[in-house]
Amino acid sequence: MNRGKQTELGRLFHHAYERCVNQDNMPFNLNGSMVKDNSHVRDQIIKYCKLSSRKEKLARRLAIYKSHPEETPAFATAAECLKVLVDECQSEEEDVPGDKTLLDRQVPTWRSKNLNDFFKRLDKVHDNEATRKWGEKDRVDSVVVTALHPDIERKLPAWSKAV
Repeated sequence: MNRGKQTELGRLFHHAYERCVNQDNMPFNLNGSMVKDNSHVRDQIIKYCKLSSRKEKLARRLAIYKSHPEETPAFATAAECLKVLVDECQSEEEDVPGDKTLLDRQVPTWRSKNLNDFFKRLDKVHDNEATRKWGEKDRVDSVVVTALHPDIERKLPAWSKAV
């Protein structure tokens, strides 16, 4: 891991820790370990880090789409593409246990192939332009059974949902 990534990871972790202790007022035992005595704080820090990562990915995808409107699929409108570029439509990514070269992209079951392909195209444009790439690790897709909130589902275009 290079120095820039270590610094960024440290900032992310520190921000999540501050949020847990100062905003959420979670008790933290300074003499205890993160495994036993402070596992509640550790678990919340992990949650906040994942949330931050998803928001960062969404912001990048949105910026790429706005600067590359030609990436609008033939079957969609620009307005529809903006409707799917929301936090609820993003997938989680986890390291693959035992393999440091892979990330598991956990794709929700409700997402259509068209939507998955649209996101992959935006990621590819980003990787082609950016000095810091998302694709530093190969991704493998796994399907995660998740339900979409009905209010969100009503707002999404038909092409974005699996039938």
